[in-house]
Amino acid sequence: MNCSIVIATYNRAADLRETLTSLAGIATTHDWEVIVVNDGSPDDTASVLQPLVEAGKIRYIEQANQGQGAARNRGLAVARGEFFLLQGSDCTERERENSFHDRSLT
Repeated sequence: MNCSIVIATYNRAADLRETLTSLAGIATTHDWEVIVVNDGSPDDTASVLQPLVEAGKIRYIEQANQGQGAARNRGLAVARGEFFLLQGSDCTERERENSFHDRSLT
């Protein structure tokens, strides 16, 4: 495993769909995994992610709400990658591109 992408989420089921779709659209030749840690979300995060878990597209962990730091640490603890990327559950390819362009202009 080359890279582990860890996404801590709380109450962002709708945003998470777009985030994961964005990740799936990234063309890469590297071996990577996506780990989503549900930090006690009361929304339908689990049911939204269930098809992806069953298809083996993501690894999914549920925990009682302990905060973003604890959720990220939980994901990192099970990550198999040599490199790690911590990504927000509401971050899409468009936002990453905008962030890159903003930094390149300064």
